[in-house]
Amino acid sequence: MSEFDKLTQEVADGMQGKNEAIPIGLPRLGKYANWRKRIFTLLFSSTGAGKSSLADDMILNACEWCIKNSKTTGRKIKFILFSMERAKHYRIAKWVSRRIFLDEGLVIPIPKLLGWWHEKLTDQEFELFSRYKDYVEALLEEYIDIYEGARSGPDIYRILKEYFERNGEYKTHPDNPYKKIYIPDDPNIIVVPVIDHGNLTKRTKEYPTKKQAVDNLCELMQGFRDLEGASPFWIAQVGRSISNPLRLKDTEAELTLDDKLK
Repeated sequence: MSEFDKLTQEVADGMQGKNEAIPIGLPRLGKYANWRKRIFTLLFSSTGAGKSSLADDMILNACEWCIKNSKTTGRKIKFILFSMERAKHYRIAKWVSRRIFLDEGLVIPIPKLLGWWHEKLTDQEFELFSRYKDYVEALLEEYIDIYEGARSGPDIYRILKEYFERNGEYKTHPDNPYKKIYIPDDPNIIVVPVIDHGNLTKRTKEYPTKKQAVDNLCELMQGFRDLEGASPFWIAQVGRSISNPLRLKDTEAELTLDDKLK
């Protein structure tokens, strides 16, 4: 099959609705960005702008959509989340707090939920919190794997490679004995490795500087996109100069190469 024949097949599949994405739950942004195969997405901003919170919303909206619609649409998703900045239990606490607010309209801040403040949870709030056990366990059992703490590129590669080996098969390309192809057990699953966030990638002897470590991990993610059909989601921080008041005053907030992604 020629490359144009492959493209023709994909166009034909699109006409039949087979290429539709899983929505992120944000309609205006969703016109340009949704969860689909073989897309490398970069989310970046300055410090404290809410990158991880936005990512969590996009992830959870997709999971909740799949819970309601996968049986009828066949579309499924799997997030492999490398939470290199936040502890696993802290991230899950944010998810429960979010879900309580959406369901009940009740705001329970994370410091209160985890007992950091002098003001503690009431018995009623604790009972409400406890109702979300099944919700969290369903997410972690089927939709989201979480790995906490900073990791190196080779470590993340190992984890992802083991996942793809368990859930598919590598074969020799029929037209090129030196090229591999990957056949997933379930072609309807969109696999999304989430790097949160990239500048925390650990250095190794082979990649002793931060730039080398980050560049290596980025190349590995591109490889998973191209061979396994994964859709890496990379969260990055822009250099602090972007928030310099002088730049904002002069309306020079547009990114330049000097700002650098971290």
